[in-house]
Amino acid sequence: VKENDLAYQQLCIAVELNPNNAPALCQKGLLELSSGTKQEIAKTTFEKALQVAPNEPVIHFVLGRIYTASNRSTAMAFFNKALELTNTNKDSLGVKQCIEEIDSLAG
Repeated sequence: VKENDLAYQQLCIAVELNPNNAPALCQKGLLELSSGTKQEIAKTTFEKALQVAPNEPVIHFVLGRIYTASNRSTAMAFFNKALELTNTNKDSLGVKQCIEEIDSLAG
């Protein structure tokens, strides 16, 4: 936990120094998600990352996961965009699985 706290502090500084640092935003958002208590903050962080790097499939994928519980249609839009942007079959399998899970929940 202490290592994550230090990493989070360093990522906050990195983002403060360069708000357009998409990799730092993504890592910060992942730590926020893993904390279990910063879900809304993570959503905001990933939405900022999306503004900075709109063609990064991982950002769309994570936002899809974040929105799965609250807004399935938004989640599906993020997953479909991630799938569209993904260049490797290995990466797209995770996206396809999430889409299938949401479809099964909706049906």
